[in-house]
Amino acid sequence: MNADTREFDNFLYSMSPHILSESSRILARGFCFAMLAALVFTFVCGTSEAKAPAPTPIGPNQTMIVGIDAANHTVTITYRHHDGQHIYRIDALTAIKVNGRPAQFSDLRPGHIVSSFIERDSSTLDVLEISGSGVVPAAAATAH
Repeated sequence: MNADTREFDNFLYSMSPHILSESSRILARGFCFAMLAALVFTFVCGTSEAKAPAPTPIGPNQTMIVGIDAANHTVTITYRHHDGQHIYRIDALTAIKVNGRPAQFSDLRPGHIVSSFIERDSSTLDVLEISGSGVVPAAAATAH
């Protein structure tokens, strides 16, 4: 038994003289260590409020809405797999879903990640499905 352990045992004995056996002292040291660890864990982790998940950066092969023109009912989509952009018209026949739920043009936002889309023709979308939000790259945000 080293000097620090003896001092701690003397402290425990002075606080509670009925702890006499070696096994009781070991149990008391373990309990004190557990309480100290819980206190440190609580202090370090804190009790912060739940935060909304941060938008994720767009991946190398993701497609994203980078611009919306409400007056003309169009969206600008960036194709990350070949760094191209295209402007599509959204009309009353376009089926829009955001995270699997039916949505409207007004629900669309720059940064929405496009999980799939179907073109009716080269300028109009028939189906647009959104699967989350990302961070619009600065270059893409100014390009539309």
